[in-house]
Amino acid sequence: MKKLMLFALTLAIFIPAETFAQFTLKAELRTRSELRNGYKELPVSNNPSFFITQRTRLIADYHEERLKTRISIQDSRVWGDETSYNTTGVNGDDASIDLKEGWAELLINNHFSLKAGRQEWIYDDERLLSKRNWNNLGVSYDALLLKYNKGKNSFDLGLSWNNKTDNTFGNDYRYYKTSYAFDTSSQKIITINTELSNKIKSQNFIRWQLHAKENLNLSAIVLATVFQEPNTADIFHMKNTIGANTTATVKDFEFFGSGYYQFGNDQLGLDVSAYFWSLQASYKGKKFKTTTGCDYLSGNDASRTDATYINTNHLFDLFYGNRHGKYGLLDYFNNMDKASGNGGLIDAFIKFKSDINVKNNIAADFHYFSLQNLVRDPEYTGTGFKALNKNLGYELDLLYEYKFMKNVSLNLGFSYILVEKSMEILQGKTAGSSTFPYWFYVILNVKPDLFSSQK
Repeated sequence: MKKLMLFALTLAIFIPAETFAQFTLKAELRTRSELRNGYKELPVSNNPSFFITQRTRLIADYHEERLKTRISIQDSRVWGDETSYNTTGVNGDDASIDLKEGWAELLINNHFSLKAGRQEWIYDDERLLSKRNWNNLGVSYDALLLKYNKGKNSFDLGLSWNNKTDNTFGNDYRYYKTSYAFDTSSQKIITINTELSNKIKSQNFIRWQLHAKENLNLSAIVLATVFQEPNTADIFHMKNTIGANTTATVKDFEFFGSGYYQFGNDQLGLDVSAYFWSLQASYKGKKFKTTTGCDYLSGNDASRTDATYINTNHLFDLFYGNRHGKYGLLDYFNNMDKASGNGGLIDAFIKFKSDINVKNNIAADFHYFSLQNLVRDPEYTGTGFKALNKNLGYELDLLYEYKFMKNVSLNLGFSYILVEKSMEILQGKTAGSSTFPYWFYVILNVKPDLFSSQK
């Protein structure tokens, strides 16, 4: 990383300024310390984990009259995870540098542009397409993006097609997790390859946005998402999503609403009929903002046994959408199918944020989680059907930020959740066995502007 930064700085200094219109070089160094005792998974004993992660990014932007480019290199690590070391110190890692973004955007004319390469897709409230920047790696898309913008209207068309290698034949996109076990019959160690599912083969969309008025924005989107069927090399299924978003501002109030419907086929080839809606209302005071709302994700009714219903998947798929910023910072709902037992989710929330002064701000988010549909109680051994109680729990997230200077900030967060028996059961725990779940973190964010040159 040091060599990379020196090379980029040398390039910026010694290339004559007249060879480009504008070149900027930025960096991001994020160090995060975490104390986990209930992050993502409920604890059943007091055995907290403490560790430190670091993300380092170097971002180079180039812009001239009809061309834009970005190259963003990142290194993501846990302190001490190096695979190359000796008894006297740490030497390094075999592979820790990755490409976060690498794209070129050609400005065809005043209204059209074409962007190709690894890029971030961030649309609307990041419900389906998001950069998910909380995790150390983030999310990027290897894709083509055609953009049109004229007057109050804009259209974006995104196209992608993923492969794990440059195949000679076919388009097999299966990935496997390798594990090892001791076979008692042969007295040998055997290799077990487990296929990983749900990796998206192709994500495509077309989105329209209308800036109707200064205080009113409308957008609509259509997505076509392709999955490869498990245990096959050449069978693909497409899941389609249509939806709309609207934001309206009336004096100090802001109203947001969105709705989506999914149809087509899921990864297993089952028919899909699922929906999602979100309603939010915000009030912005002089130094604070408060938001209340509800997210509603459809799920499957486990009490239904008719063939038409059970051969249709009713669980709404969030694809690459933001989970961390939507469904509680403890990330219990990153995998919605597992977290909700395929029953879907209702999230009623109240959020508060206050800018105390230029350097300090605080925030608090409260969530009430419940199942949207009926989920079978696996602990019930009687006859007939018994559903889990829909109530899952209550989460509180507390945040504080202190800005040392323009490009340096310190963030603190504390989260805990009061869970009901249904959430314990869905996580594979015995009802009543979990202890108090909590999570604490401290983040130091440093984002210096290293170099800027403009013609």
